[in-house]
Amino acid sequence: MKPPLSTNLPPLNKFSSYGAAARTFSLNIIDTVFSLQIIFDEFKVGRYEASALDGCPDGYMQLSELGRPFTGGSWCGSSSGPAAYYSETSTVTVSVKLFGSPQIPFKFQLRYRFVSRREAVVRFGSPAAPLERGQVAPGTYCTRQFEECYRKPCRLQSPNYPGMYPRNVSCYWSLRQKFVPTCKHAMIAVRQEAAHKMHMKRSINVAGLNKTARALRAWRDCTGERDHLIFYDGGSTNDPVLAKYCGGDWLPKVVSRGPEMLVAFHSSPFSIPLHSPPSHSPLRGFELDVDVIFADSDSLDYSRHSQCEFDVNATNPDSDEIWTGRGRKGRLVSPRHSLPPNTTCTYRFRGHSHDLVWISFISYSQRALLVGESAHALLSNSSLGGGCSTRLRIWDGTLLLEDKCDEPPRLCDHSALTNATRVTRPCALDESYLSSGRNLILQHHTEDGTALHPASFRMKYEFVDTRLGGEPWPGKETNTCHRVFKKNHLGELTTPRNVFLYGRGGTKDLHCVYRFEADAGERVRLVVNNASFGISQLCETLTDPHSGRPVCEHYSSTKVTELSVWELPWKDVRMPRGCICDNSSLSSKPLVFLSASRTLELHFTAKDMNITEDFTVLHFHATFEVVKMPDCPRKQRVRGYGGMATSADTLWRDATFSPLIKYI
Repeated sequence: MKPPLSTNLPPLNKFSSYGAAARTFSLNIIDTVFSLQIIFDEFKVGRYEASALDGCPDGYMQLSELGRPFTGGSWCGSSSGPAAYYSETSTVTVSVKLFGSPQIPFKFQLRYRFVSRREAVVRFGSPAAPLERGQVAPGTYCTRQFEECYRKPCRLQSPNYPGMYPRNVSCYWSLRQKFVPTCKHAMIAVRQEAAHKMHMKRSINVAGLNKTARALRAWRDCTGERDHLIFYDGGSTNDPVLAKYCGGDWLPKVVSRGPEMLVAFHSSPFSIPLHSPPSHSPLRGFELDVDVIFADSDSLDYSRHSQCEFDVNATNPDSDEIWTGRGRKGRLVSPRHSLPPNTTCTYRFRGHSHDLVWISFISYSQRALLVGESAHALLSNSSLGGGCSTRLRIWDGTLLLEDKCDEPPRLCDHSALTNATRVTRPCALDESYLSSGRNLILQHHTEDGTALHPASFRMKYEFVDTRLGGEPWPGKETNTCHRVFKKNHLGELTTPRNVFLYGRGGTKDLHCVYRFEADAGERVRLVVNNASFGISQLCETLTDPHSGRPVCEHYSSTKVTELSVWELPWKDVRMPRGCICDNSSLSSKPLVFLSASRTLELHFTAKDMNITEDFTVLHFHATFEVVKMPDCPRKQRVRGYGGMATSADTLWRDATFSPLIKYI
C-alpha cells in the first residue's frame, strides 16, 4: 500500500540553508490538521561517528513534537537520499545546530505538507478497515497497550510510522488477551513477512544475500549503536527474553507461552537519517502483525511451566487402554510457542510395569536464520548444548538411545502421508525408537531459542502392553504368545495387546496358543464371551451336521482369522472341539466348552493381516475355570482301523448349539 505522500511530490513548502558556520536554526511547523509530512531532500550536517560517545561532534538536527516528551536524540552526517518524517501531532519543531570547524560543509533542505487522517491509510488503515494501534500510555512517547487482538487487526508500529522514527526513544508495547474461550489456552504471536515493512537502522544489506535464506541480525550482534526489538515471554521485563532482533528484511513469528507479551523497542541516540531510495519502498520504520493463537488447554502443544517439561503418563486413571487409546497413544508436536535461548524441553513417558514405550518422528526440522557467530544468543555454548545449536537426546532409563547434534533423528517420514483415505505402512524399528522398560525420556535443547532459530518436530508415541497371561511354554519361547495355564484355577484371557504382534506393528501373521492344564480329578471349563475377526470377514461359522460342533468355512486361502478350541486326551492327539470366525458367532450366547481330559487348548489365528489391524479389531475375551470331576475309571486308548466305543459322559456342551454330543 502506498503512503499518504510519496517523496517525488512537488515541494508545496520548502526551507533551505547552505554554508558552513556555527549556528542554530529552529523551524516551527504548526497546523490544526492531524499530522505533517516532512521530507528532507538534502541533509549534510557535520559527521556521524557510530562508535563515539558523542556520535554527532560537529552538529546535529533534532525533532520535537508538542505534547510528546522530548527524546534528546539527534541526526547528523550525510544522507544519500531523501528521508521522510511523519509527525504524530500537528506541531513539529525542527532544530539544527552547527559548531566546530567552518570547513565542514553544511546542506539542509526540506519540504513539508499537511496530511489528514483520511490520507494516512498506511498508519491508520482505511475507514472501512481501521488498524488497531493500541492506547498510548500517558506521559510516554510511544508506549502503548493492546488488548483482545483476536477481534481486531492489531499493529505494532515504530514511532512516526511510516517515516523515520526518533532517536533515543524507548517504546514498550504490552499485548494481552483477557478473554479465553472455555477449554482453550491463549498465546500471542508477532511477526512480519513483508520486507517493505521492516526497516531499521543498520539493518542487513540484503542485496548480497541469498534470498532463499532470509538472514537476520540478532542477540550479541545488536550492539549499542544498533536499534533493536526485544520480545519478552510475559508482561514485564523480568520475564524471559524470547528474541532480541536488530536487522533483516523480515521478522519470523515470535510466540509467547501465555496470554501476555511485552515488546520493547530502543533506538540509538545518534544516527544518519533513514533515507528512502527511489528504487525501493518509501516506507521507513517497521510494522508488526499481531495474532492470537488458541490451543486446547489439555493438550501438550504448550508448556505449562517455564521449565518446559511434559509428562505423558499412561498410568493416568482417565486413560483408555483398548478402544480409544486415550492416554496410551497419540501425537506430539514441539511447543507451538517460542522458546528462550538455552532451553531444554523434557518429555517424560511413564508406563505401567508391563509397558514399553515406542516413539517415531514424523518430521524434524531446524533452520539457522542467524548470520555470523556474533548473532548467537550466548557467549559460549552451554553444557547441555555441547556445541550444538540444537540437540536431541533420548534416554531408555539410564541408557542413552540417541544423541543428535544439529541433525535429525531416525525418521518415519512416510507416515506423514497418512490421511482419511490413505494409510501408510507401519514404522519399522530402524525408523523409530523402542524402550526396554516402562520409562523413556526425550530432551530437546535449543541454544539460540526457537524464535530466530526455528526447531520443530512432530512425533507419534504409543505404550506397548507386553502382558500375555499364563506362563511361557517350555520349548516354544520363540513363539511369543504360546502360553500355558496350570497354576491358576480361575481367570480370564484376552488377545495380546502388543501392537508388534499385529499388522499395525508390522507383523503379517499371528498364531497364539493358550494351553490349560488341570491336575488329576479336574477338568477345564472354558467360556468364550465375545470375539471380533475384523471388518472384512472372508469366513463363516457353520454347524457340523454330524457332531453339532461349530466349524469355520473359509472363502480365502490366505486371509484367515479364527478362534478354535482343541482337546488333548493324549499328548500326541489333538481333537477339534469347535471353531468360530465371524463376528455374529457370539451375538446371542457365549460358547461353553468342558474338557473331557485334563488339557484344553485355545488357538487364535490371524493370517495376512493388513496394516490397519490390531487388537482393537482382532480380539476375543474368554474366562476359564478348573472344576473338580472324577477321572474316567477306564483308561483305555483304542487303536486300529475300526471298531465301536460308547461313553455316557458328556464331552461337550455348547450354549449356542444346544444338543448334547457324545463321541461314539
